[in-house]
Formats: sequence, structure tokens, C-alpha cells
Amino acid sequence: MKPQNSRLSRRLRLAGGLIMAGLAVQAVSLFWNHPLSFIVFVSVGALLLAAGIVIYLLTIVGLPQQNEDEVYKMNQVP
Repeated sequence: MKPQNSRLSRRLRLAGGLIMAGLAVQAVSLFWNHPLSFIVFVSVGALLLAAGIVIYLLTIVGLPQQNEDEVYKMNQVP
């Protein structure tokens, strides 16, 4: 595995973890019958979800482009 793939995998795993944590906080706050549940839903849950989405998008945008020779070599069948 190349170092770039390791870094990419780590960042995608972080983004996925933040998104899952945000969804979990929002799901728990939906069952909590208290006025503060809306504050937790919006402040904690939505911020975790938004952070995960932003990290995911920045990871995808920041991928280095491969030149055509590398892509051609990877797609050839041995």
C-alpha cells in the first residue's frame, strides 16, 4: 500500500467516524424528552455531521491526479 493510500484511508475513516457520531448524537437526542435535546441535536450532532462532511469533501478534492501513463498501466490485464 502506498503512503498516499494510507493517508487517504485514514482521512476517510475519520470523516466516516465523525458522520456516524453526529448521527448517533442526533438519534439519541430525538428520544430525549427535554428542552435541551434540541440544543444538543443542533449544536453537537449537526456540528459533528458537518465536520465529517467537510473532511470527506476536502479529502476527495485534495486527491492528487494520476498521469495518463500510470492509469494506462494500472488498467492493463497481465
